[in-house]
Amino acid sequence: MQPALLNRLHQDHGRLARILEALESKAAQARSGVRGATLDTLATLVDYIAEYPDAVHHPLEDRVFAELLRKELTDQERRLVADNAGQHEQLTAATRRLVAAIESLLARSDDAGAALQADVDRYVEIQRQHMRHEEELVFPLALARFSDADWDRLAQDDAEAHDPLFDQRLSRFESLYEYAVTDTEAARHRERY
Repeated sequence: MQPALLNRLHQDHGRLARILEALESKAAQARSGVRGATLDTLATLVDYIAEYPDAVHHPLEDRVFAELLRKELTDQERRLVADNAGQHEQLTAATRRLVAAIESLLARSDDAGAALQADVDRYVEIQRQHMRHEEELVFPLALARFSDADWDRLAQDDAEAHDPLFDQRLSRFESLYEYAVTDTEAARHRERY
């Protein structure tokens, strides 16, 4: 049986994959000239990423990675974990750049949808690549090196963390929840970061 914390991290990745699908869909609509609510939804999707994956999920993974770096690892394994932890800062910076691109598009009257689509495509690819890296390389390493006590100690750090979209369903994310769940339900079956 997998540790509950690792299940939570897997679940977060699955949820983020659904958000990335929605982000791609809305960016494609913006590229084809649909504005207004589409841009608002894009902004809300990115706000969610900044609020939960960037601010809660990645710091939790960073604690897992820090604990993993205290274990006996090969030089290659150590680099793998350190590189992955370093990517979290890059992802947070990429989220900020995407927020700025969306805000810029909201403020302009010209059609910059194609540029936004390219920004979203790059952003989604680095997010997916990062999650694949964790799922295929880092998480299995943690599973092999951690004791039950290690997982339990790390899980205590996560006790207060709640996903504002999928767990708490905060009102400002309510319409996003419906969109992300219903419009991407079919995508969930092909979801592989």
